[in-house]
Amino acid sequence: MTDDCLTLLEYETRNLEIPSYAISHDFLDTPDEACLTQALAGKLATHGKLFAQARVFMPGQTAAISMIERHRFSFVETTLAPTIVLGKNKIFHAFRDDPRPFVPRRFDPADLKLTFLDRTDADACEMLKQIAAESFVKDRFHTDPNCPPGLADRRFVFWVEDLLQSDAVFQLQRYRDEVIGFMARKDEHLILAGFSRKYAGSGLGDFLWLSVLASMHDDGMTQVDTQISTNNLPVLNLYVRLGFKFKDQTALFHFWSTP
Repeated sequence: MTDDCLTLLEYETRNLEIPSYAISHDFLDTPDEACLTQALAGKLATHGKLFAQARVFMPGQTAAISMIERHRFSFVETTLAPTIVLGKNKIFHAFRDDPRPFVPRRFDPADLKLTFLDRTDADACEMLKQIAAESFVKDRFHTDPNCPPGLADRRFVFWVEDLLQSDAVFQLQRYRDEVIGFMARKDEHLILAGFSRKYAGSGLGDFLWLSVLASMHDDGMTQVDTQISTNNLPVLNLYVRLGFKFKDQTALFHFWSTP
C-alpha cells in the first residue's frame, strides 16, 4: 500500500539532496491515513531524512488537507493556471497591430529584440542559468522557511539545465544585444520565464510575454496556458493586465523530516 501513497521525485531528490517524494494524486482523491502513516514511517526508517510534497486540487481534494497537516505537512502556496485564447484577446490584437506602446518610454523599441536560443551559444546558455539563479524569490521553496535559500536558487538552475536538454523552446529578450530575460515554452504551454535582477521591475514584462505569445501564434497556437503561484504578485498582476483567465486552483504542502 505504501507505494500507492508516495511517489519518488527524482528531480527533487537531486535538487534538495535528500530523498524526495510526492503524495500521489489518486491517494489524495481517496485518502487513507493509516497508509500515509505507514508510508512516511517506512521512508524515514530507510533514509533518515526525507522531503515530501502534496499538490491538492481545489476543491475536489480538500478532504485530504486536515489529514496531511496532522502528518506535519505545511501549506506553502496556492497556484492557478492562467489561460488565454489569443484570437479573442483585445490586448494581444493591439500588440500585433503596434507593439511600440507596450515598451516603457525609457527604452527604445529598436533596442529590443526577441530571439530564439542557439544551444551551441555557451555564453547565452550560461546567462540563462545566471538569470535563473537570481530572479526567483516568490516560489514555494524560497518562501518555505525549512528550505535553505541556496538550494531554492540552485533548483531553478537545475530546471533550466533540464529544459536545455529537452525539446523546450527558449526565447531570449535582448536589450542592445544583452540577454536580459527569457521564456521557456513547449507546445501551448509557457513553462518558465525570468528577468535578470538588473531589469526586474523594468516594465518590460508585458512586452516579453506578448512578444512570445505573438511568436506562438505565428507557430499556429490559438490558446496558451501556464501555472503561477499566487505568492508571485508582480507576474499575477501581469496576467491580469494581459487578459488571462484563471482556472485549476491547487494548494501545495511540504513535509520535511528535519528543519
